[in-house]
Amino acid sequence: MNNRNVASILNNNCHGDDQYVIKNIFDRLSLDVVLDGISGKNGKFVSNFVADIIKSREITNSSTLNKVLRSINNTLFISGAKQFLTTVTAVLKVEGRIYVSSAGDSPAYIIRGNIIMELNELDKGFFKYRYFYSDEKFNSLTELEQSYFSPNTVSNALGLYEKPHLHSSSYHIHSGDKLVLVTDGVSDNLSLDEIKLAARPHRTALDSCISIEKALQDKKSKNLGNIYGHFKNDDYTILVRYF
Repeated sequence: MNNRNVASILNNNCHGDDQYVIKNIFDRLSLDVVLDGISGKNGKFVSNFVADIIKSREITNSSTLNKVLRSINNTLFISGAKQFLTTVTAVLKVEGRIYVSSAGDSPAYIIRGNIIMELNELDKGFFKYRYFYSDEKFNSLTELEQSYFSPNTVSNALGLYEKPHLHSSSYHIHSGDKLVLVTDGVSDNLSLDEIKLAARPHRTALDSCISIEKALQDKKSKNLGNIYGHFKNDDYTILVRYF
């Protein structure tokens, strides 16, 4: 399956911590990555550092992708007592299949017709609470345990653990699928349906990126969000690839 078109929007007006990588390696092989450096943990430096390494490496299969991410994690971890942290979500397309590797809370989606599919597990308190805990069970937790599930808690990132906790999965893709990667500056404020509706009815990947950004700005103007109930100001990255 050939690569069709890809586009991105990066807005680093809040912290300067986001970054992305787009690599069209061969006609039938591509790599798309979004990074969100952790604020207060050298996020801007780390996200750019990791992006530069990924750009410089020859990555043509999922094994190599995970090997590169593990090597980066090791460098960050030994460099400074969990002081160099970034989330990562990487999607490698090989022929008619995509391979997803992630750590953190930057989601990846496939939009297929009227369906949006979440591709990776998110390491964030809100999502862990939403999927695994009823309100009754959550209320029975201690205050310390509840704090782990606070909406803004990122429980996984490159550089956080000696052995990286990478979520890896793979999916078949179809002609006409749209791949969407965003950082939490988008997903904290737009719901799945809002992302799907904004990205879907367009001719080009850039049009989809612009439409998602417009939906985000509309939520900001109304001070509405997805997780917090109000808009959360943050850096954001939007990356869309059409297959």
